[in-house]
Amino acid sequence: MSLEVKTEGNTYTVTYTGELSDSMMGMEDQILEAVNAIGSGLTEVALGKFDTSGEFLNIAGTKYTVQQKSEKDYQTPYGTIKIARNVYQTSKGGTRLTVHWV
Repeated sequence: MSLEVKTEGNTYTVTYTGELSDSMMGMEDQILEAVNAIGSGLTEVALGKFDTSGEFLNIAGTKYTVQQKSEKDYQTPYGTIKIARNVYQTSKGGTRLTVHWV
């Protein structure tokens, strides 16, 4: 199986390559696998649109800058996906933030 998701603005193109077995039961499993792979891939792209681009944030007069990218698991209807998101912190340390733009 291979999956490729290309995006241009709000338009996406999905290319999925897989095989179908000789039995109907096997085909149903493979179709489910394909649908879950496509759903996971598109969900990853969608969630990525809600991450920041790394600019500094000013929250209540406190400046936060990107400390690192942190990979986390996200539960989706298609299975668990891993996404690396920007993590913010002040120069003094303390609370770390992952920002979700809506």
